[in-house]
Amino acid sequence: MVKARKLSPLPVFDEASVRTFLEERGIKQLHARQLWKVIIKNRPKTLQEADGLAKLEMGKQLPTGMVAELAEHFVLTTSRVVEKHVSGDGTVKLLVELQDSQRVEAVIIRHEGRNTLCVSSQIGCQMGCSFCATGTMGIKGNLLGGEILEQLYHASGVAPIRNIVFMGMGEPLQNYDAVMDAVRGMTDVKRFRLSHHQVTISTVGIVHAIKRMTADFPQLNLALSLHAPSQALRQQIVPSAKAFPIEKLLAVCLEHTRVSKKPLFVEYVLLKGVNDRPEHAQELGQLLVGASVIVNLIPYNPTDVAMDFETPEDDDVDAFYTVLAHDYKLLTTVRVHHGREIGGACGQLALTQPGKGESAGPKGAPAVNDIEDLMGGGGRRGAKKGERPWGKNRGGGGAAGRKVARAALGGGKLSHEKGAIGGVPSQVGKGQDRGDKEGKAEDQDGRGVSRRGMPAHVSCGQATWILSLAGASVAMAAGLVLLRLGLTVWVVQERHGSKR
Repeated sequence: MVKARKLSPLPVFDEASVRTFLEERGIKQLHARQLWKVIIKNRPKTLQEADGLAKLEMGKQLPTGMVAELAEHFVLTTSRVVEKHVSGDGTVKLLVELQDSQRVEAVIIRHEGRNTLCVSSQIGCQMGCSFCATGTMGIKGNLLGGEILEQLYHASGVAPIRNIVFMGMGEPLQNYDAVMDAVRGMTDVKRFRLSHHQVTISTVGIVHAIKRMTADFPQLNLALSLHAPSQALRQQIVPSAKAFPIEKLLAVCLEHTRVSKKPLFVEYVLLKGVNDRPEHAQELGQLLVGASVIVNLIPYNPTDVAMDFETPEDDDVDAFYTVLAHDYKLLTTVRVHHGREIGGACGQLALTQPGKGESAGPKGAPAVNDIEDLMGGGGRRGAKKGERPWGKNRGGGGAAGRKVARAALGGGKLSHEKGAIGGVPSQVGKGQDRGDKEGKAEDQDGRGVSRRGMPAHVSCGQATWILSLAGASVAMAAGLVLLRLGLTVWVVQERHGSKR
Protein backbone atom coordinates (compact mmCIF):
# COMPACT_ATOMS: atom_id res chain seq x y z
CA MET A 1 0.00 0.00 0.00
CA VAL A 2 1.45 3.35 -1.06
CA LYS A 3 1.37 5.95 1.71
CA ALA A 4 -1.06 8.81 0.99
CA ARG A 5 0.33 12.32 0.66
CA LYS A 6 -1.58 15.36 1.94
CA LEU A 7 -1.01 18.77 0.39
CA SER A 8 -1.94 22.19 1.74
CA PRO A 9 -2.72 24.35 -0.11
CA LEU A 10 -4.05 22.10 -2.85
CA PRO A 11 -3.25 22.26 -6.59
CA VAL A 12 -5.99 24.09 -8.49
CA PHE A 13 -5.53 21.63 -11.36
CA ASP A 14 -6.52 18.71 -9.12
CA GLU A 15 -10.01 17.90 -10.36
CA ALA A 16 -11.14 15.83 -7.39
CA SER A 17 -10.14 18.54 -4.89
CA VAL A 18 -11.73 21.40 -6.83
CA ARG A 19 -14.99 19.53 -7.37
CA THR A 20 -15.17 18.68 -3.66
CA PHE A 21 -14.58 22.36 -2.83
CA LEU A 22 -17.44 23.43 -5.12
CA GLU A 23 -19.81 20.71 -3.93
CA GLU A 24 -19.30 21.63 -0.27
CA ARG A 25 -20.31 25.22 -1.09
CA GLY A 26 -23.23 24.39 -3.34
CA ILE A 27 -21.51 25.87 -6.39
CA LYS A 28 -22.24 24.38 -9.82
CA GLN A 29 -19.54 22.05 -11.13
CA LEU A 30 -19.41 23.77 -14.52
CA HIS A 31 -17.59 26.70 -12.87
CA ALA A 32 -14.53 24.49 -12.37
CA ARG A 33 -13.98 24.24 -16.11
CA GLN A 34 -14.39 28.00 -16.59
CA LEU A 35 -11.73 28.49 -13.94
CA TRP A 36 -9.23 26.10 -15.58
CA LYS A 37 -9.84 27.57 -19.03
CA VAL A 38 -8.94 31.09 -17.87
CA ILE A 39 -5.82 29.90 -16.03
CA ILE A 40 -4.46 27.91 -18.97
CA LYS A 41 -5.19 30.68 -21.46
CA ASN A 42 -3.74 33.58 -19.44
CA ARG A 43 -1.06 31.77 -17.38
CA PRO A 44 -1.20 34.14 -14.35
CA LYS A 45 1.51 33.93 -11.69
CA THR A 46 -1.02 33.45 -8.88
CA LEU A 47 -4.77 32.97 -8.55
CA GLN A 48 -5.08 36.47 -7.09
CA GLU A 49 -3.39 37.91 -10.21
CA ALA A 50 -5.71 36.12 -12.60
CA ASP A 51 -7.51 39.11 -14.17
CA GLY A 52 -9.67 36.77 -16.20
CA LEU A 53 -11.16 35.26 -13.05
CA ALA A 54 -12.07 38.68 -11.64
CA LYS A 55 -13.79 39.53 -14.93
CA LEU A 56 -15.77 36.28 -14.75
CA GLU A 57 -16.95 37.27 -11.27
CA MET A 58 -17.91 40.75 -12.44
CA GLY A 59 -19.78 39.24 -15.35
CA LYS A 60 -21.61 36.86 -13.00
CA GLN A 61 -20.07 33.84 -14.75
CA LEU A 62 -18.43 32.90 -11.45
CA PRO A 63 -20.09 33.37 -8.04
CA THR A 64 -19.01 36.57 -6.26
CA GLY A 65 -16.21 35.89 -3.79
CA MET A 66 -15.38 32.48 -5.25
CA VAL A 67 -11.86 33.45 -6.38
CA ALA A 68 -10.91 34.89 -2.99
CA GLU A 69 -12.18 31.82 -1.16
CA LEU A 70 -10.55 29.52 -3.69
CA ALA A 71 -7.21 31.26 -3.14
CA GLU A 72 -7.42 30.41 0.57
CA HIS A 73 -7.37 26.68 -0.18
CA PHE A 74 -5.67 26.36 -3.57
CA VAL A 75 -2.60 27.65 -5.40
CA LEU A 76 -1.90 27.89 -9.11
CA THR A 77 0.89 25.31 -8.86
CA THR A 78 2.09 23.37 -5.84
CA SER A 79 5.31 22.47 -7.66
CA ARG A 80 8.11 24.42 -9.30
CA VAL A 81 10.77 23.72 -11.89
CA VAL A 82 14.10 23.85 -10.05
CA GLU A 83 16.33 22.74 -12.92
CA LYS A 84 16.14 22.56 -16.69
CA HIS A 85 18.63 20.59 -18.79
CA VAL A 86 18.80 20.62 -22.59
CA SER A 87 20.64 17.91 -24.51
CA GLY A 88 22.31 18.28 -27.88
CA ASP A 89 19.28 16.90 -29.72
CA GLY A 90 16.95 19.42 -28.06
CA THR A 91 15.49 17.11 -25.43
CA VAL A 92 14.47 19.15 -22.38
CA LYS A 93 14.53 17.63 -18.90
CA LEU A 94 12.56 19.45 -16.20
CA LEU A 95 13.33 18.64 -12.58
CA VAL A 96 10.13 19.40 -10.69
CA GLU A 97 10.15 19.95 -6.93
CA LEU A 98 6.87 19.15 -5.21
CA GLN A 99 5.29 20.89 -2.25
CA ASP A 100 6.74 18.36 0.22
CA SER A 101 10.25 18.76 -1.31
CA GLN A 102 10.04 15.44 -3.16
CA ARG A 103 11.25 15.58 -6.75
CA VAL A 104 10.08 14.07 -10.02
CA GLU A 105 10.79 14.89 -13.61
CA ALA A 106 9.04 15.66 -16.84
CA VAL A 107 10.81 15.37 -20.18
CA ILE A 108 10.05 17.14 -23.46
CA ILE A 109 11.17 15.18 -26.52
CA ARG A 110 11.38 17.39 -29.60
CA HIS A 111 10.68 16.22 -33.14
CA GLU A 112 10.00 17.95 -36.42
CA GLY A 113 6.85 19.97 -35.90
CA ARG A 114 5.77 18.24 -32.70
CA ASN A 115 6.74 17.70 -29.07
CA THR A 116 6.00 14.80 -26.76
CA LEU A 117 5.92 15.14 -22.98
CA CYS A 118 6.90 12.22 -20.78
CA VAL A 119 5.28 12.57 -17.35
CA SER A 120 5.81 10.90 -13.98
CA SER A 121 2.90 9.41 -12.05
CA GLN A 122 4.63 8.41 -8.81
CA ILE A 123 7.65 9.38 -6.74
CA GLY A 124 9.88 6.39 -7.36
CA CYS A 125 8.48 2.99 -8.36
CA GLN A 126 7.51 -0.22 -6.59
CA MET A 127 7.77 -2.55 -9.59
CA GLY A 128 11.53 -3.09 -9.18
CA CYS A 129 12.43 -3.85 -12.81
CA SER A 130 16.01 -5.14 -12.60
CA PHE A 131 17.42 -2.91 -15.36
CA CYS A 132 15.65 0.30 -14.30
CA ALA A 133 17.32 2.90 -12.08
CA THR A 134 13.95 4.27 -10.95
CA GLY A 135 13.15 0.91 -9.39
CA THR A 136 16.12 1.25 -7.03
CA MET A 137 14.41 4.25 -5.40
CA GLY A 138 11.46 2.27 -4.10
CA ILE A 139 8.10 4.01 -3.84
CA LYS A 140 7.89 7.27 -1.91
CA GLY A 141 4.37 8.31 -2.80
CA ASN A 142 1.67 8.80 -5.41
CA LEU A 143 1.21 12.05 -7.28
CA LEU A 144 -2.17 13.78 -7.25
CA GLY A 145 -3.88 14.25 -10.58
CA GLY A 146 -3.23 17.97 -10.24
CA GLU A 147 0.50 17.39 -9.73
CA ILE A 148 0.62 15.36 -12.94
CA LEU A 149 -1.20 18.13 -14.80
CA GLU A 150 1.24 20.67 -13.37
CA GLN A 151 4.01 18.86 -15.27
CA LEU A 152 2.08 19.55 -18.48
CA TYR A 153 1.44 23.14 -17.40
CA HIS A 154 5.15 23.73 -16.72
CA ALA A 155 6.19 22.03 -19.96
CA SER A 156 3.70 23.94 -22.12
CA GLY A 157 5.40 27.12 -20.95
CA VAL A 158 8.60 25.81 -22.57
CA ALA A 159 7.18 24.34 -25.79
CA PRO A 160 3.75 23.46 -27.25
CA ILE A 161 2.95 19.86 -26.35
CA ARG A 162 1.06 17.55 -28.67
CA ASN A 163 1.51 14.05 -27.24
CA ILE A 164 1.67 12.68 -23.70
CA VAL A 165 3.33 9.44 -22.60
CA PHE A 166 3.11 8.12 -19.04
CA MET A 167 6.63 6.70 -19.17
CA GLY A 168 8.34 8.73 -16.46
CA MET A 169 8.77 7.67 -12.85
CA GLY A 170 6.25 5.24 -11.46
CA GLU A 171 3.72 2.66 -12.57
CA PRO A 172 0.70 4.67 -13.83
CA LEU A 173 -1.86 1.94 -13.23
CA GLN A 174 -0.82 1.61 -9.59
CA ASN A 175 -1.99 5.22 -9.18
CA TYR A 176 -5.06 4.71 -11.35
CA ASP A 177 -7.50 7.32 -10.03
CA ALA A 178 -5.01 10.21 -10.07
CA VAL A 179 -3.68 9.26 -13.50
CA MET A 180 -7.14 9.12 -15.01
CA ASP A 181 -8.07 12.43 -13.35
CA ALA A 182 -5.02 13.87 -15.10
CA VAL A 183 -6.06 12.27 -18.40
CA ARG A 184 -9.47 13.93 -18.10
CA GLY A 185 -7.74 17.27 -17.66
CA MET A 186 -5.42 16.67 -20.60
CA THR A 187 -8.28 15.77 -22.91
CA ASP A 188 -10.90 18.25 -21.68
CA VAL A 189 -11.73 20.80 -24.42
CA LYS A 190 -11.91 23.49 -21.72
CA ARG A 191 -8.46 22.64 -20.42
CA PHE A 192 -5.47 21.19 -22.29
CA ARG A 193 -7.49 20.11 -25.36
CA LEU A 194 -5.54 17.01 -26.36
CA SER A 195 -7.18 14.01 -27.96
CA HIS A 196 -7.35 10.72 -26.05
CA HIS A 197 -5.47 9.24 -29.01
CA GLN A 198 -2.53 11.49 -28.15
CA VAL A 199 -2.14 9.97 -24.68
CA THR A 200 -0.26 6.71 -24.02
CA ILE A 201 -0.26 4.74 -20.77
CA SER A 202 2.81 2.53 -20.30
CA THR A 203 2.55 -0.30 -17.77
CA VAL A 204 4.43 -3.40 -16.63
CA GLY A 205 1.02 -5.04 -16.63
CA ILE A 206 -1.53 -4.87 -13.80
CA VAL A 207 -4.33 -7.03 -15.16
CA HIS A 208 -7.32 -5.70 -13.20
CA ALA A 209 -6.27 -2.08 -13.85
CA ILE A 210 -5.92 -2.70 -17.60
CA LYS A 211 -9.44 -4.13 -17.63
CA ARG A 212 -10.67 -1.04 -15.80
CA MET A 213 -8.88 1.28 -18.23
CA THR A 214 -10.43 -0.52 -21.20
CA ALA A 215 -13.88 0.08 -19.71
CA ASP A 216 -13.22 3.69 -18.69
CA PHE A 217 -10.88 4.98 -21.39
CA PRO A 218 -10.79 2.63 -24.40
CA GLN A 219 -9.45 5.46 -26.60
CA LEU A 220 -6.09 5.64 -24.82
CA ASN A 221 -2.98 4.05 -26.30
CA LEU A 222 -1.63 1.15 -24.25
CA ALA A 223 2.07 0.24 -24.04
CA LEU A 224 3.17 -2.95 -22.28
CA SER A 225 6.67 -3.27 -20.80
CA LEU A 226 7.12 -6.95 -21.65
CA HIS A 227 10.94 -7.43 -21.78
CA ALA A 228 10.81 -11.23 -22.03
CA PRO A 229 9.06 -13.87 -24.15
CA SER A 230 8.36 -16.32 -21.30
CA GLN A 231 6.94 -16.13 -17.79
CA ALA A 232 10.07 -17.56 -16.14
CA LEU A 233 12.47 -15.10 -17.77
CA ARG A 234 10.08 -12.19 -17.27
CA GLN A 235 9.91 -12.84 -13.53
CA GLN A 236 13.70 -12.56 -13.36
CA ILE A 237 13.68 -9.20 -15.16
CA VAL A 238 10.37 -7.82 -13.83
CA PRO A 239 9.77 -9.16 -10.28
CA SER A 240 6.17 -7.87 -10.19
CA ALA A 241 5.36 -10.22 -13.09
CA LYS A 242 4.92 -13.06 -10.59
CA ALA A 243 1.40 -11.83 -9.88
CA PHE A 244 0.33 -11.78 -13.53
CA PRO A 245 0.94 -14.78 -15.83
CA ILE A 246 2.08 -13.64 -19.26
CA GLU A 247 -0.76 -15.37 -21.13
CA LYS A 248 -3.42 -13.73 -18.96
CA LEU A 249 -1.67 -10.37 -19.22
CA LEU A 250 -1.49 -10.48 -23.01
CA ALA A 251 -5.14 -11.54 -23.19
CA VAL A 252 -6.37 -8.41 -21.39
CA CYS A 253 -3.99 -6.20 -23.38
CA LEU A 254 -5.23 -7.59 -26.68
CA GLU A 255 -8.81 -7.12 -25.49
CA HIS A 256 -7.95 -3.44 -25.14
CA THR A 257 -6.71 -3.42 -28.75
CA ARG A 258 -9.95 -5.08 -29.87
CA VAL A 259 -12.05 -2.42 -28.17
CA SER A 260 -9.81 0.53 -29.06
CA LYS A 261 -9.09 -0.67 -32.61
CA LYS A 262 -5.48 0.38 -32.04
CA PRO A 263 -2.41 -1.84 -31.66
CA LEU A 264 -0.66 -2.71 -28.43
CA PHE A 265 2.80 -1.17 -28.10
CA VAL A 266 5.15 -3.85 -26.79
CA GLU A 267 8.27 -2.44 -25.11
CA TYR A 268 11.24 -4.83 -25.02
CA VAL A 269 14.54 -3.75 -23.43
CA LEU A 270 17.38 -5.79 -24.93
CA LEU A 271 19.87 -6.93 -22.27
CA LYS A 272 23.10 -8.42 -23.60
CA GLY A 273 23.19 -12.17 -23.06
CA VAL A 274 19.96 -12.15 -21.05
CA ASN A 275 17.03 -11.72 -23.44
CA ASP A 276 18.62 -10.76 -26.77
CA ARG A 277 19.53 -14.16 -28.22
CA PRO A 278 18.00 -15.59 -31.44
CA GLU A 279 16.02 -18.14 -29.43
CA HIS A 280 14.44 -15.30 -27.45
CA ALA A 281 13.45 -13.58 -30.69
CA GLN A 282 11.85 -16.81 -31.92
CA GLU A 283 9.92 -17.21 -28.67
CA LEU A 284 8.74 -13.61 -28.80
CA GLY A 285 7.68 -13.98 -32.43
CA GLN A 286 5.68 -17.11 -31.62
CA LEU A 287 4.07 -15.37 -28.64
CA LEU A 288 2.94 -12.33 -30.64
CA VAL A 289 2.44 -13.60 -34.19
CA GLY A 290 -0.95 -12.62 -35.59
CA ALA A 291 -1.67 -10.16 -32.76
CA SER A 292 -2.31 -6.45 -33.25
CA VAL A 293 1.00 -5.24 -31.84
CA ILE A 294 3.90 -2.91 -32.56
CA VAL A 295 7.14 -4.16 -31.03
CA ASN A 296 9.68 -1.58 -29.90
CA LEU A 297 13.18 -2.90 -29.25
CA ILE A 298 15.13 -0.80 -26.74
CA PRO A 299 18.88 -1.47 -26.43
CA TYR A 300 19.77 -1.27 -22.73
CA ASN A 301 21.05 2.07 -21.43
CA PRO A 302 23.77 1.96 -18.75
CA THR A 303 23.01 3.80 -15.49
CA ASP A 304 24.99 5.19 -12.57
CA VAL A 305 23.37 2.54 -10.40
CA ALA A 306 25.47 -0.62 -10.20
CA MET A 307 23.77 -3.18 -12.45
CA ASP A 308 25.08 -6.34 -14.07
CA PHE A 309 23.73 -5.56 -17.53
CA GLU A 310 25.36 -4.48 -20.77
CA THR A 311 24.14 -2.89 -24.00
CA PRO A 312 23.76 -5.49 -26.79
CA GLU A 313 25.86 -5.36 -29.95
CA ASP A 314 24.30 -3.71 -33.01
CA ASP A 315 24.53 -6.98 -34.94
CA ASP A 316 22.54 -8.76 -32.23
CA VAL A 317 19.90 -6.01 -32.33
CA ASP A 318 19.77 -6.40 -36.12
CA ALA A 319 19.35 -10.15 -35.86
CA PHE A 320 16.60 -9.85 -33.24
CA TYR A 321 14.80 -7.30 -35.37
CA THR A 322 15.07 -9.46 -38.50
CA VAL A 323 13.44 -12.44 -36.81
CA LEU A 324 10.44 -10.38 -35.70
CA ALA A 325 10.02 -8.17 -38.77
CA HIS A 326 10.80 -10.69 -41.50
CA ASP A 327 10.16 -14.16 -40.09
CA TYR A 328 7.02 -13.25 -38.12
CA LYS A 329 5.92 -10.15 -40.09
CA LEU A 330 5.53 -8.09 -36.92
CA LEU A 331 5.69 -4.30 -37.18
CA THR A 332 8.92 -3.65 -35.29
CA THR A 333 10.92 -0.52 -34.45
CA VAL A 334 14.24 0.15 -32.75
CA ARG A 335 14.23 3.01 -30.29
CA VAL A 336 16.29 6.13 -30.87
CA HIS A 337 17.73 7.47 -27.62
CA HIS A 338 17.20 11.13 -26.77
CA GLY A 339 19.24 12.98 -24.18
CA ARG A 340 21.64 10.10 -23.70
CA GLU A 341 24.60 12.40 -23.08
CA ILE A 342 22.79 13.79 -20.04
CA GLY A 343 22.11 10.25 -18.87
CA GLY A 344 18.44 10.13 -19.57
CA ALA A 345 17.38 7.33 -21.90
CA CYS A 346 14.90 4.58 -21.07
CA GLY A 347 15.46 2.95 -17.69
CA GLN A 348 17.80 5.67 -16.42
CA LEU A 349 15.36 7.85 -14.50
CA ALA A 350 16.51 8.13 -10.91
CA LEU A 351 17.20 11.11 -8.72
CA THR A 352 20.89 11.40 -7.85
CA GLN A 353 22.38 12.95 -4.75
CA PRO A 354 23.93 16.41 -5.16
CA GLY A 355 27.65 16.33 -5.65
CA LYS A 356 30.51 18.35 -7.01
CA GLY A 357 29.44 19.79 -10.34
CA GLU A 358 26.28 17.71 -10.29
CA SER A 359 22.71 18.83 -9.87
CA ALA A 360 20.26 17.02 -7.63
CA GLY A 361 18.33 15.91 -10.65
CA PRO A 362 17.27 12.88 -12.63
CA LYS A 363 19.48 11.47 -15.29
CA GLY A 364 17.66 12.88 -18.29
CA ALA A 365 14.99 12.06 -20.76
CA PRO A 366 13.42 8.73 -21.63
CA ALA A 367 13.36 8.08 -25.36
CA VAL A 368 9.91 7.50 -26.81
CA ASN A 369 10.56 7.41 -30.52
CA ASP A 370 8.41 4.33 -30.94
CA ILE A 371 5.23 6.08 -29.83
CA GLU A 372 6.13 9.51 -31.16
CA ASP A 373 7.37 8.41 -34.57
CA LEU A 374 4.34 6.22 -35.06
CA MET A 375 2.06 9.11 -34.17
CA GLY A 376 3.90 11.37 -36.58
CA GLY A 377 4.62 8.78 -39.21
CA GLY A 378 7.71 6.69 -38.60
CA GLY A 379 8.71 3.09 -38.13
CA ARG A 380 9.50 0.56 -40.83
CA ARG A 381 7.79 -2.70 -41.49
CA GLY A 382 10.89 -4.33 -42.87
CA ALA A 383 14.42 -3.88 -44.17
CA LYS A 384 16.48 -5.46 -46.89
CA LYS A 385 19.09 -8.03 -45.96
CA GLY A 386 22.33 -6.39 -44.97
CA GLU A 387 20.56 -3.10 -44.23
CA ARG A 388 20.25 -1.85 -40.66
CA PRO A 389 16.54 -1.91 -39.74
CA TRP A 390 16.62 1.63 -38.37
CA GLY A 391 18.19 3.24 -41.45
CA LYS A 392 20.78 6.01 -41.41
CA ASN A 393 19.41 7.81 -38.38
CA ARG A 394 18.27 4.70 -36.47
CA GLY A 395 14.78 6.06 -36.66
CA GLY A 396 13.06 4.06 -39.37
CA GLY A 397 10.62 5.83 -41.65
CA GLY A 398 9.17 5.44 -45.09
CA ALA A 399 5.74 5.92 -46.60
CA ALA A 400 4.63 2.38 -45.82
CA GLY A 401 5.54 2.80 -42.17
CA ARG A 402 3.71 6.11 -42.00
CA LYS A 403 0.55 4.60 -43.50
CA VAL A 404 0.64 1.69 -41.05
CA ALA A 405 1.25 4.07 -38.15
CA ARG A 406 -1.61 6.37 -39.06
CA ALA A 407 -3.94 3.43 -39.51
CA ALA A 408 -2.83 1.95 -36.20
CA LEU A 409 -3.48 5.13 -34.28
CA GLY A 410 -6.82 6.09 -35.75
CA GLY A 411 -5.57 8.75 -38.14
CA GLY A 412 -5.58 9.30 -41.88
CA LYS A 413 -7.36 7.38 -44.62
CA LEU A 414 -6.72 3.96 -43.11
CA SER A 415 -8.46 4.68 -39.81
CA HIS A 416 -10.91 2.15 -38.44
CA GLU A 417 -13.22 5.03 -37.52
CA LYS A 418 -15.35 7.00 -39.93
CA GLY A 419 -14.45 10.61 -40.45
CA ALA A 420 -11.08 10.28 -38.75
CA ILE A 421 -9.25 12.40 -41.31
CA GLY A 422 -10.31 15.54 -39.44
CA GLY A 423 -7.89 18.43 -38.95
CA VAL A 424 -4.48 18.79 -37.37
CA PRO A 425 -4.60 18.62 -33.55
CA SER A 426 -3.87 21.85 -31.74
CA GLN A 427 -0.80 22.47 -29.63
CA VAL A 428 -1.10 23.23 -25.94
CA GLY A 429 -0.72 26.90 -25.23
CA LYS A 430 -1.79 28.08 -28.68
CA GLY A 431 -5.46 28.46 -27.82
CA GLN A 432 -6.69 27.73 -31.32
CA ASP A 433 -9.60 25.55 -32.34
CA ARG A 434 -8.76 22.00 -33.30
CA GLY A 435 -11.43 22.03 -35.95
CA ASP A 436 -13.11 18.87 -34.68
CA LYS A 437 -16.47 18.40 -32.98
CA GLU A 438 -15.27 16.44 -29.97
CA GLY A 439 -16.46 18.95 -27.41
CA LYS A 440 -20.12 18.53 -28.37
CA ALA A 441 -20.29 15.11 -26.74
CA GLU A 442 -19.27 16.34 -23.29
CA ASP A 443 -21.71 16.58 -20.41
CA GLN A 444 -22.26 19.63 -18.22
CA ASP A 445 -19.37 19.15 -15.82
CA GLY A 446 -16.93 17.89 -18.42
CA ARG A 447 -16.76 14.21 -17.58
CA GLY A 448 -16.90 11.42 -20.10
CA VAL A 449 -15.84 13.58 -23.04
CA SER A 450 -15.99 11.44 -26.16
CA ARG A 451 -13.09 11.74 -28.58
CA ARG A 452 -12.45 10.04 -31.84
CA GLY A 453 -8.95 11.38 -32.36
CA MET A 454 -7.31 12.79 -35.44
CA PRO A 455 -4.12 12.19 -37.38
CA ALA A 456 -1.07 13.52 -35.60
CA HIS A 457 0.58 14.40 -38.89
CA VAL A 458 -0.80 15.53 -42.25
CA SER A 459 1.77 15.54 -45.02
CA CYS A 460 1.88 18.04 -47.88
CA GLY A 461 0.56 15.32 -50.16
CA GLN A 462 -2.36 14.60 -47.87
CA ALA A 463 -3.12 18.28 -47.50
CA THR A 464 -3.08 18.76 -51.28
CA TRP A 465 -5.34 15.75 -51.73
CA ILE A 466 -7.77 17.03 -49.08
CA LEU A 467 -7.82 20.53 -50.60
CA SER A 468 -8.28 19.12 -54.10
CA LEU A 469 -11.16 16.99 -52.90
CA ALA A 470 -12.70 19.98 -51.15
CA GLY A 471 -12.27 22.09 -54.29
CA ALA A 472 -13.87 19.43 -56.43
CA SER A 473 -16.77 19.16 -54.00
CA VAL A 474 -17.33 22.92 -54.08
CA ALA A 475 -17.16 22.97 -57.88
CA MET A 476 -19.64 20.10 -58.12
CA ALA A 477 -22.02 21.80 -55.69
CA ALA A 478 -21.78 25.05 -57.67
CA GLY A 479 -22.44 23.19 -60.90
CA LEU A 480 -25.54 21.54 -59.46
CA VAL A 481 -26.83 24.93 -58.29
CA LEU A 482 -26.31 26.45 -61.76
CA LEU A 483 -27.91 23.44 -63.43
CA ARG A 484 -30.94 23.68 -61.18
CA LEU A 485 -31.17 27.43 -61.80
CA GLY A 486 -30.97 26.87 -65.56
CA LEU A 487 -33.71 24.24 -65.45
CA THR A 488 -35.91 26.58 -63.40
CA VAL A 489 -35.48 29.39 -65.95
CA TRP A 490 -36.25 26.99 -68.81
CA VAL A 491 -39.42 25.73 -67.10
CA VAL A 492 -40.61 29.29 -66.46
CA GLN A 493 -39.94 30.24 -70.08
CA GLU A 494 -41.80 27.17 -71.34
CA ARG A 495 -44.80 27.94 -69.16
CA HIS A 496 -44.95 31.54 -70.31
CA GLY A 497 -44.54 30.40 -73.90
CA SER A 498 -47.41 27.92 -73.66
CA LYS A 499 -49.70 30.62 -72.24
CA ARG A 500 -48.94 32.92 -75.12
